[in-house]
Amino acid sequence: MKKRLLRIIALAVAAVCLFSQYAVASVSPNIIRVNSNTEFAVEAAKIAAEYERQTDFSAEDCRIIGKVLSDGFDFGEYGAAKGVIGADGRFVLQFKSEEAASNCLAMLNADAKAAYAERDAVICTNSEEADGNGSLSWGTAAIEADKYSEYLGGLELERSVTVAIVDSGVAEIDFLKDKLVAGYDFIDADNDPSNDISSDSHGTFIASIIADCTQNAPVKIMPVRVIDSKNALIMNAVNGIYYAVDNGAQVLNASFGGALSKQYCRMLDEALAYAQANDVCVVASAGNEGINTNDYCPAHNISAITVTSLYENLSFADGLSNYGKEVDVCAPGMNITGYSASGELKKLSGTSMAAAFISASAALFRLEHPECNALQTQDAIKKSCADLGSAGFDIYYGYGIPRLSKFITDKTVYAEGISISETSAVLAAGESKALFAEVLPANASNRAVEWTSSAPQTVSVDSDGVLTALAEGTAVITAKSIDGEYKAKAEITVSGRLVPPSVVSLSVVSPPSKTKYIYKSGEQLELDGLVLEAVYSDGSKKTVTAEQGITASGFSTSSVGEKTVTVEYGGCTASFKITVEYAWWQLIIRILLLGFLWY
Repeated sequence: MKKRLLRIIALAVAAVCLFSQYAVASVSPNIIRVNSNTEFAVEAAKIAAEYERQTDFSAEDCRIIGKVLSDGFDFGEYGAAKGVIGADGRFVLQFKSEEAASNCLAMLNADAKAAYAERDAVICTNSEEADGNGSLSWGTAAIEADKYSEYLGGLELERSVTVAIVDSGVAEIDFLKDKLVAGYDFIDADNDPSNDISSDSHGTFIASIIADCTQNAPVKIMPVRVIDSKNALIMNAVNGIYYAVDNGAQVLNASFGGALSKQYCRMLDEALAYAQANDVCVVASAGNEGINTNDYCPAHNISAITVTSLYENLSFADGLSNYGKEVDVCAPGMNITGYSASGELKKLSGTSMAAAFISASAALFRLEHPECNALQTQDAIKKSCADLGSAGFDIYYGYGIPRLSKFITDKTVYAEGISISETSAVLAAGESKALFAEVLPANASNRAVEWTSSAPQTVSVDSDGVLTALAEGTAVITAKSIDGEYKAKAEITVSGRLVPPSVVSLSVVSPPSKTKYIYKSGEQLELDGLVLEAVYSDGSKKTVTAEQGITASGFSTSSVGEKTVTVEYGGCTASFKITVEYAWWQLIIRILLLGFLWY
């Protein structure tokens, strides 16, 4: 009987487990979870490749991209045909109708566990067919990349720098034979990004500009195919950026974009922030619409080097290039000669071309200066510029056109990091403390440091790193190098009010000037000239004078003779002696009284 009962219980438990497994598996049968950015990108590319081939509905209008805040977020109730969720919370959900996608979008945007959700959309390349004649290298010579590349080639460097071209793929033409490294194709969802079938061979053309600028230097090109003919899905562009960052790119060329009024760009902005956080220098084309870069993505992103376009006479390509306060530099962009996917020379114009010249500049600089981060690379390119347009920075030319030969003679020692004297400390409210920061290496050209407090109402910090504890709590003090924005931090805890040290002993250094045979009966005590020494509980000493709150007792002029005066300060006492004698008129009266009594 017991054995039968145990068997029944075991069968019941097994049934429950089996049902539970089935129930869990059936919550979201078409949605998979992955653990890396590359896995996410590959699975998302497969979804796009499958559904973009269907012609009965607009696949991108039926696709939702976004990010959730909860690891256990369940997408089962949304009815997606397919989907993928990344370890960082990013997701892609593919639907078969725009209505279903709209319902999902509304539900996600109303859910507090969703950071954001938006439709996938299309962005485009920034190039146009050009007319006229010219050589392959007019732009290369204009930024002096030929001179700088030749100089670097003579250094026989053993390292290399990789530029990711997130674009339409790069054909394996002879001109690029020694430059290409492995990439990925997010259109066909495979490892062959050489199928550049874009209408203008956009990716191959961009690659040929970079190769032309770096012929003598070990600069490699990673093709990341996200554009089909002329346009790219934001989802693919985003995944292409993550892929490039995670697979070793140090510079990333983004010669694409779209007006913010038409595109959904939060996920794209997050991808650029990811690149910056991982020390990848992103170069973005300003766009060709003749509008403000503030309304264009990714050109509006301040983490990227945004590039406008120039004619051969170095004038701004007015009407054919965007402009705005986000612009960093300008570069050759009109009537540029490069290679098509078939290996033939052709001409293109646009900010896409201008961006390629700056990507090459960034790669060459990072090749010579591996110690420099992406921000320092951006700053160095700006400082190398010859000013164009209005004096100083302007919204059309930015800081001007780079002259890379300046790097050959520039002996700047770039910051490589920063250290701080303490990483934690506990203070009492009212207490002060100095922190010290050192920019590394010790011979860095710019050693300036900026100090900030995460909670200035708790702990303030001045420009010299002196802290003042103000209230109970915790604040993070950050020392940031101006060059490279390297940071070092200290956590400061304020643990209540400051208890000042107390006086433990008091002694007389100098008695008052008026002490002996001076005081007359009836006069007031004078402490002028009195000097005391106070010794405190923390071992410190302080000189105290009569004006600093000393009180006195034990003095009386009602009788003559020697008197002991006790003075008090900070709860401790000290003493000195004075003499009181009769005044002249008192002495006469006493003589008269004695005479009277004698008679």
